[in-house]
Amino acid sequence: MKSNRSTTENTNDGAGTAQARVACYTGPAPLKEVMFEQLDYLVAHNSGSCPNGCPECARLEHIKFWLLEPFRMVPASVR
Repeated sequence: MKSNRSTTENTNDGAGTAQARVACYTGPAPLKEVMFEQLDYLVAHNSGSCPNGCPECARLEHIKFWLLEPFRMVPASVR
């Protein structure tokens, strides 16, 4: 499946002249790019002046929890 494609549509301008319109479609942005852009946004948003329960700050905390999961200490019983 191609990520970029264009189609041509013939239209009539009312005066009997046929015109062609070209519509372009682009594919989605790379996942990594979108994720880093969202993370940059959330980190920049976290200024400390947000009210309690700010949904964007809650998103950042949720993401930090999962991103830092591999670095949490493993309980001694698992070693």
